[in-house]
Amino acid sequence: MSELFPYVTDKQISFVPFYPLASGLLTGEYTSLAEVSEKNRKRPQFQESAFEQNLEKIAQVRRIATAKDAEVAQVILAWYLSRPCMM
Repeated sequence: MSELFPYVTDKQISFVPFYPLASGLLTGEYTSLAEVSEKNRKRPQFQESAFEQNLEKIAQVRRIATAKDAEVAQVILAWYLSRPCMM
């Protein structure tokens, strides 16, 4: 990775992580832990305390998305694409 980020920055290539939408979390799909599959519940972003905090953050993004007549996932991906690569 230490070689990748300088390269993509130099070439002005956007970088989107492997799980850009955090296994569905950043799509705004989930409103409760009961909706999350057993497989995903093992991921850090779905652990109970983190999940509740993440839902609050997604609610903030949802307000931005609504104001822009967009989906939460579109706002998240636009954010990734607007940022320079960082190590």
